[in-house]
Amino acid sequence: MRQQLIELAGRLLAKGLVVRTWGNFSLKVDDTALLITPSGRAYDTMAPEDLVSVSLETKKALPDQPLKPSSEAPMHALVYLNRPKARVVLHTHQVYASALSLSPRELTVGQAHQAILGTVSIPVAGYGLPGTKGLHQHIEAALRSSTSDVVLMARHGALIIAEDIDQAIERAEALEEVCRAAYEKLIGRDGGVRDDLSYDNVLETALRDRRQVAYPAETLIVSTDDEVKQLPEGALKPYLDDFAQIVGVSVGHKRRGNQAVFGPDKAYTLCFGQDEQEARSVRAVLEKNARAAQVARIYRQNPIPAWECRLMRLVYHKKYSAMAGAK
Repeated sequence: MRQQLIELAGRLLAKGLVVRTWGNFSLKVDDTALLITPSGRAYDTMAPEDLVSVSLETKKALPDQPLKPSSEAPMHALVYLNRPKARVVLHTHQVYASALSLSPRELTVGQAHQAILGTVSIPVAGYGLPGTKGLHQHIEAALRSSTSDVVLMARHGALIIAEDIDQAIERAEALEEVCRAAYEKLIGRDGGVRDDLSYDNVLETALRDRRQVAYPAETLIVSTDDEVKQLPEGALKPYLDDFAQIVGVSVGHKRRGNQAVFGPDKAYTLCFGQDEQEARSVRAVLEKNARAAQVARIYRQNPIPAWECRLMRLVYHKKYSAMAGAK
């Protein structure tokens, strides 16, 4: 079972449904326990012995576990308690599902995807700070008010419930297709997506080569994403919680301690990290948050309050960022 969970993480990573340490996945062991990914451990270095067994009753790690479980372990336990047939739970931060989590209403599922997703509509659970009881309570309320096994988590990501691993991955991919179609219908254009986070177009490569010399202590990656360019004039605020954690409390034409800064007229964005992987993660979250901002603009949703953004960024840098680099 441990190897199955490691392979699941690898498949999700390869499909671009998760990156770095974002999200969490679990398998139901039996009626008393679940097996879940650890907190802050990068998926590409995670080993079977790193996985954590958690009690369904207490929602806490069983004795003598190697690492701390994901902070969302109680949410996974709630799923198994509310969905007796569930054997797999995915919590992903995939691009378009995260963007559509800014919708104030449930998402309608077209006929082509209803059989795969097992529902005609996808609820949006209320917003709560990551890992908090408030977030878990919103998830439980959504599970109890809907029979859907797919839930959008406001400003956060998606929750996918399945009876086996193949069904879970199939649902995650179908969800992204549904959400991308809904996004493009909402904004009236092709939303695009960077399928490979390591890909740089010719202009991005040229700009990186030219600008890197000015930042010798950091690694620089450039974004020329069209959805960032389409943003209204002014700073880009966090509409998704991982933007606040990883990128900063605001991105504009002056850096001000954030991990990204706009070039002239938003023609490009410079994204910074301690290494290339971190810089590419910053770019991925920036581009995802730009799409969330477009949805928020249409539905007149405000960004996450500044105090919450500062709190999340502080917690991330003190805890999760350090853990992600652990071997």
